[in-house]
Amino acid sequence: MRRSKSRGVGKAFEKVMLGGDDEERAGLESVLMSPVRQRLFAFLCRYPGSPLKTVSVANDISQSTAAWHLRQLVESGYINQRNVRNKVTYSPVGLVDEKDGELLELLNNEAAKKLFLTILSQPGLSQRELAKMLSTSDQSILRLVKRMEGLDLISRTTDGRFVRYFPSDGLKRAKDRNYKRAKEFRKDILRKLETDGLEPKVVRQSDTELMVEIQRSRFKSVLDLSVDPFRTVLE
Repeated sequence: MRRSKSRGVGKAFEKVMLGGDDEERAGLESVLMSPVRQRLFAFLCRYPGSPLKTVSVANDISQSTAAWHLRQLVESGYINQRNVRNKVTYSPVGLVDEKDGELLELLNNEAAKKLFLTILSQPGLSQRELAKMLSTSDQSILRLVKRMEGLDLISRTTDGRFVRYFPSDGLKRAKDRNYKRAKEFRKDILRKLETDGLEPKVVRQSDTELMVEIQRSRFKSVLDLSVDPFRTVLE
């Protein structure tokens, strides 16, 4: 009886990890026929540069399950991983370049996003004013504004003994740079899906979105992918 129960638990665990009955019936012939991995890939197209914890929480799965599926996507060439400040982050292959990827990784951090939005809405605040508004320390603000300045998201001016921060056009220029890259990404992902035998059929596409039907044997699914992460990074 104990052995039978163990086998049952193992099967249940395998089903969760692999994405459910549909994927088992499809024979695990393609990484992206897993509903879980489809969801993770679509999430990373919208929020490239996300760390494991963010991916796990946003998709309501455990970190161990998320890590297992992300590894499959890395090994199959759909996403890459990089170490940013001692934290592993994930992004779709070819969606953004390295510098813009670092910008998105920073703004995917909730504290950094709140700070940047505050500077956008109330330009000219000092470090101390920002720390008070966001209920955090001066040191935390200083660390983040230094990174934002390095990525040309903000600029500073000296006002007597105060340093004040203003938004720059760095985010807009990054979005403009990404326009051509997004077009190439749409082409590249369609080629990748074709190479993997998923018979991709475009349902809808625009400058910001690619919706494509994929099929393996008699099983079909639809991927709805954002190709302009700069449009959603501040949501």
